[in-house]
Amino acid sequence: MGIVFFVFPHIVLMDLLVFQEMRMVSLENIQTEVDASFLYDVLATHEADPQVASIFRQMSGIEHGHALAFMKKNGMDESQFP
Repeated sequence: MGIVFFVFPHIVLMDLLVFQEMRMVSLENIQTEVDASFLYDVLATHEADPQVASIFRQMSGIEHGHALAFMKKNGMDESQFP
């Protein structure tokens, strides 16, 4: 006698909803990283102190890297990065 698996539709539906919610959170995380990268770049552009501007540029690069990592984790094409 083999093992019998039962699939309950409400459990499958719940799993799909959880997956969709997780994906939405991931997309929101990507947007947050994109926004932060842009913001730090703008701050660097308008900063008079070269050392502070350099730090803002580094932070922009870090946030850019986070966005790319989230995109890769979600199977998104990096060429879609704004």
